[in-house]
Amino acid sequence: TPMQEVMVAVKLTRPPAEGNVLMNGAKSLGRLGSKAGSLAARTLQWGSRRGAAAQALPAEADYGCLYLKLMSITHKVSDKLKGVLTVHLIRCVNLLGDNPNTYVRMLVTDEETDQVQKSQLVYSQSSPRWGDKFDFVMVTAGSSLHLTVFDKASLASSLMSSVNVFSKKKKEEESDLVLGKLQIPVRDVVRNGQLQDTFTLQDAERGQIQLGLTWQTCYLSDSA
Repeated sequence: TPMQEVMVAVKLTRPPAEGNVLMNGAKSLGRLGSKAGSLAARTLQWGSRRGAAAQALPAEADYGCLYLKLMSITHKVSDKLKGVLTVHLIRCVNLLGDNPNTYVRMLVTDEETDQVQKSQLVYSQSSPRWGDKFDFVMVTAGSSLHLTVFDKASLASSLMSSVNVFSKKKKEEESDLVLGKLQIPVRDVVRNGQLQDTFTLQDAERGQIQLGLTWQTCYLSDSA
């Protein structure tokens, strides 16, 4: 099944001619000088003991198993494929402004529905850190992830906006300064299973955002 991890056990065996290989290497080393020659002699003796032990062993001695975790990645992704998109918000770097009060608004949107989440507010840092994870459940592979980095308006500015009788009621973000935006197709995350990178913010004079994105496909049963 694409994008699902599978454990595979590989049997480990020992080549029967291992001692001979070590002995041949020691003979070649003996030509390099006296010190190398003494080392070659010791290696030759050790190789002889190893060779005798190898001859006493079966042709293929059992040396346990090597366990591998494999994942089949598909490059053909249906826009209707549903799953859980996890956004690991790590940090922003070199944001515009003098120590802004920063938060990030995350929106996953497609033809069916929109899901919105917000990060916590980090005060007075041009390179704020979060380290928080956000799950967007049952989103489609054809959706898009939109991130907007805001500088929270000061308390005085918010109060002035709220008491202005001539202005209409605004959403909270409308009074906050946008420091940058980013759009990522969810399909890119689905193809790779996970994606971690530092992205340059769009519509911004400067600033970057570091994210870790993972995808887990949801397989729905046809039975009632």
